[in-house]
Amino acid sequence: MKPCPSFPGYSATADGRVFSHRRRGRGAQRGSVSTLDPDFLYELSQQTTIKGYQTASIILPNGKSRPVGVHQLVADAFHGPRPNGLIVRHLNGVPSDNAPRNLKYGTDAENADDRKRHGTYLGGSNHHNAKLSGGQAVAIRTKRRAGARVKDLAAEFSVSVSTIESIIYNRSYLAPGTEFKRVTP
Repeated sequence: MKPCPSFPGYSATADGRVFSHRRRGRGAQRGSVSTLDPDFLYELSQQTTIKGYQTASIILPNGKSRPVGVHQLVADAFHGPRPNGLIVRHLNGVPSDNAPRNLKYGTDAENADDRKRHGTYLGGSNHHNAKLSGGQAVAIRTKRRAGARVKDLAAEFSVSVSTIESIIYNRSYLAPGTEFKRVTP
C-alpha cells in the first residue's frame, strides 16, 4: 500500500483497492471535521461507471466529496503526481484493470492511439452518432470516382456536403487499410 501524494489521507494498493486514513471528528459536531490518522484504515467502496471505470468517493481538502477514478488514485500512488497536460492511460484497454503495471501517464493523442490499437476507438460507423454505415461510405467513394457530384451524393445519402467531402478525402469513415495521419504543428 502506498500513499497518494496528490490526495492527502488516501492510499492505494497494487490490486486497485483504495483506503482512507480519515477518521471522523470528535466533540459536539462529531463527524463534521475529519482528522488524518495514518494508523486508521477504511477501505472505500467502488462504483463502476457506464464505461467500465472504477470510481471511489473521496473528500477534497475543501471538505467537499467527489468521485475520483481509481486508476487516477493508483497511478498517483505508484507513479507519482500527474504531470500537467497528461492523463492516465490503460495500456491493455480494460478500464477496470487498475494494476500499476497497466497504468501510465500519457497525452490525449497517445490515449487515442491506444483506443485504436485495442479496437475501442469510436470513429466512422462505430460512433454512436454515425449517420452512415461503412458500406455506404464505400458506395460514396465508388460513385464519386465514377463522376458523381458531391452535392448530389449529399442529397442521395441525406447528409451534408462536408460529410461527403470528409468521406472522399479519408477524414472519416476510413477505407479499409487506411490510417489516420497525425498533423504535427
